[in-house]
Amino acid sequence: HVRSRRQRQMCIRDSPSTTEMMENKIIDLSVLRGICHGNEDDLREMLGDFVDINSLIINDIENAAKENDHEALTGHAHKLKGSAGTVGAKPLAEIAKQLEKIKTNDDAIKVLELTQALRSEFERVCVEINELRE
Repeated sequence: HVRSRRQRQMCIRDSPSTTEMMENKIIDLSVLRGICHGNEDDLREMLGDFVDINSLIINDIENAAKENDHEALTGHAHKLKGSAGTVGAKPLAEIAKQLEKIKTNDDAIKVLELTQALRSEFERVCVEINELRE
C-alpha cells in the first residue's frame, strides 16, 4: 500500500509531536523513583497511598467549593498540589495550583470549572496509577 506524498504530509502534520506527547503525559515518575531509590514495591505502595489520601482531599476540595469555604478550598488545594508534584502528576498539580491562587469566592464559576477539571484529571491519574501498580 503506497501513500501519496500529500497523504504522508497529512499524516506527519496530524501526528502529535514528541513535545506535545510529553506535555500530555499524566504522570512522570522520575521524582518518585528517586525517593524510592528504584524500589518498585515502595513505588507501588506510595502510589496506592497517593490515591487513598488524595481521594479524600479531592472530596474535601469539592465540599469546600460547595460551601464557599475559601480558606479550606485553598488549604486542600495546596496539599494536593504538593502531593501531586511528588508523584509527578504535573497536570493535576497545575490545576490544584490554579485553585490555590483563587483569592476569593467571588469567582464561583472559575472555582466550579477548576474543581471539575481537578476531579477529571485525578480520575485520569488514578487509571494510570492502577495500570502501573499491576
